[in-house]
Amino acid sequence: MISCVLLERPGKWRTVGVAALLLFVMLPAIPLLHHLLTSPSSVASVMTGVFASALGHSLLLGGGVAAVSFLVGLPLGVLAALYEFPARKILLALATLPLLVPSFLLAIGWSSLAARLGPFATNAISGFSGCVLVFSSGAIPLALLTSYAACTTLSGSQLDAARLAGADRCVLK
Repeated sequence: MISCVLLERPGKWRTVGVAALLLFVMLPAIPLLHHLLTSPSSVASVMTGVFASALGHSLLLGGGVAAVSFLVGLPLGVLAALYEFPARKILLALATLPLLVPSFLLAIGWSSLAARLGPFATNAISGFSGCVLVFSSGAIPLALLTSYAACTTLSGSQLDAARLAGADRCVLK
């Protein structure tokens, strides 16, 4: 049986392996990049008009989803890791479900719920806010589980010592 410890050993093969993997991933885009970089007018024409607007909206959407998942998922994951509360295991199990479901199914579900709730709900989750809601449905559990995994590495004695000193805020930070 192959051990994963072999992959953790440092060596020159890592640099070559990562470079080969990146080259393999970038292989389909090389002709487009070559054309983009060799013709001087193509760079200026790409970053104008509809493409620049779409790129700006995508960056704004990504920032909104990251902010929502950071503000909601991170504290939930830290609290789930540091404190025992009823239904903690169920919360963590249910948090994995949106990661397994394709995002378009979440969009269909939110749209059906909004249609059932009426025109106010439909207007509230259409456009940018709806996109942030749907993508946050998958990003919040990811932030929750990541912060949970990071906080479980803290030892109980470290946490108890900080709590006895009255520093619950420091523990949460």
